[in-house]
Amino acid sequence: MGNEFENSGERRLTAEEREERIKKMKRKRKRRLALVVTVFCLIIILTAGPIIVFAALRVRNFSLEGQSPYTKDEIILASGVPEGRSLLFVDVDDVKNRIESGLPYIADVKVLKKFPGTIIIRYGEAEKQFAIQVTENSYAVLSPSFRVIETTEVFPEGATLISGTPAVLAVKGEYISFNGNAASFDESGKPVGDDSLSLLMEISNSIAENELEDINLINIGSPTHIYLIYNERIVMNLGDSSNISRKIALGKKVIEAENQNSIYQTGVINLTVDMQAFFSEEAKKDIPELLEYFGDEVPEEEEPLTDEDGNPVEPETDENGEPAENEEETGEDEEEETAAENNEDEEEEE
Repeated sequence: MGNEFENSGERRLTAEEREERIKKMKRKRKRRLALVVTVFCLIIILTAGPIIVFAALRVRNFSLEGQSPYTKDEIILASGVPEGRSLLFVDVDDVKNRIESGLPYIADVKVLKKFPGTIIIRYGEAEKQFAIQVTENSYAVLSPSFRVIETTEVFPEGATLISGTPAVLAVKGEYISFNGNAASFDESGKPVGDDSLSLLMEISNSIAENELEDINLINIGSPTHIYLIYNERIVMNLGDSSNISRKIALGKKVIEAENQNSIYQTGVINLTVDMQAFFSEEAKKDIPELLEYFGDEVPEEEEPLTDEDGNPVEPETDENGEPAENEEETGEDEEEETAAENNEDEEEEE
């Protein structure tokens, strides 16, 4: 029997071995229990955690910093953020656009998140910096960012007139548009598909960078003949749209030099050649549409001669090709000259 038991491979465990086996089993049970508890806790965290976090990060306060004609409630309403929404889901860029488009007299909006539950909105009152004619008797007034502030029949004092190209779309609170579609921008902030708006923004940024003030007019009617008018007396002819900032910086230096000679100096600064500037007082005569700024009259075009039926008639010329004098007018002139001479003779005799 003893041999059969031993040959079967089984034997009695010693007391030490039994104690060690019991310890191992207890350790396994503890590990299983710890795993179950861990999984249970994870389930609770994954389900209840977001609820707790969202509840803790709900929007409870709005902090408004700035001056505007709108009330606090109007600004909060325009932001589109209801009280109680989780701060994690608030898109600050979307809030900025909502406020600027909904409240056109507000500009330079900045939106910040302050955890756990406050939205900070900083802003300023929109400056009436630009104006563009939209109908025969009305102007669209624009902010520095070219958003439409209002439409008015009176040109706003101190604003810069944009001329040369008509605005196709002027919706209050939205960007001015020259292509008939709502303005859209790429990642760099440049307008997409609207060359006129893009050019205006580039010129405006260059004017601001160079701290050039008193610009009365920006004309972008021709892509090769862009010009500005400074202080209603000096034209800055930029030529095309290349190197605009550099041209404006050079033009400012010429203006400063001319102002030292006389603050009443008028003329044209030719900036069409890169890195060169040519000032000429006479050059203003080459731009008829600008003569009104210099107090000169634009010469009227003579109406063509026509017969009784309205058909054009070629003017009569003499043998040398010069316009022939009207005999009746010549006779009247001679009679007037003779009468004047007789009057002079009578005065001398007296």
